[in-house]
Amino acid sequence: MDERCAVNELIVESITADSLANRIENNENIVMIDVREPIELKQRIGHIDGVINIPIGKLIANLDKLEDKKEEEIIIVCRSGSRANTAAKIMMKAGFRHPLVLMGGMLAWNIMHTNK
Repeated sequence: MDERCAVNELIVESITADSLANRIENNENIVMIDVREPIELKQRIGHIDGVINIPIGKLIANLDKLEDKKEEEIIIVCRSGSRANTAAKIMMKAGFRHPLVLMGGMLAWNIMHTNK
């Protein structure tokens, strides 16, 4: 990968809501970051238990708090996946090796739970 590439040129991997639910049910050690604003986590769309809330606007300033997780998979969550995608790219540029975006965000998570 060219070190000079722009954040928008990075390709981010994703995880489906169903795959994430299976991993949670299997008690896998999962690091999840929700990049929505704190008020959004309290709204009807909700949040996933155990998530660390770091709003996208404060992510860069808080990356040092995640330094010990640089080699781990980190699942990034937002409402629809857009902010999570941006956050994953920021994290990749900062040297995080395995950020994964929750595909479809909390919207997909809630649809999956509704259909179970």
